[in-house]
Amino acid sequence: PSSDHCGRYGHDDSGNDVSGSTGPYGRPLTPHPLMSVAFLLIALSALIRSLLGEHIGPHMAWQVSALIWSAGFALFVFSMAPC
Repeated sequence: PSSDHCGRYGHDDSGNDVSGSTGPYGRPLTPHPLMSVAFLLIALSALIRSLLGEHIGPHMAWQVSALIWSAGFALFVFSMAPC
C-alpha cells in the first residue's frame, strides 16, 4: 500500500471505528482526551513518511513514521478500551 492509503486508513477507518463502537453500546459519544493526541500522531506519521524521506533517507523516514504511528495507534487502543 502507498503512504496515502495508510494515511487514509488512520483517519477514515479509525474515525468510523470510534463512532461505531461507542454509541450503539451505550458508551458516551464524547471522546477520550487522548483521542486527539492519537489522531495527531497518526497524521504526523503520514507527513513524516511522505515529506521527510528525501531529507533523512527513506528507510529512516519509514522507521520514524512507524514508531510515531505505533504510538498513536496504542493511544487509540488505550482510549477505546473498556473502562
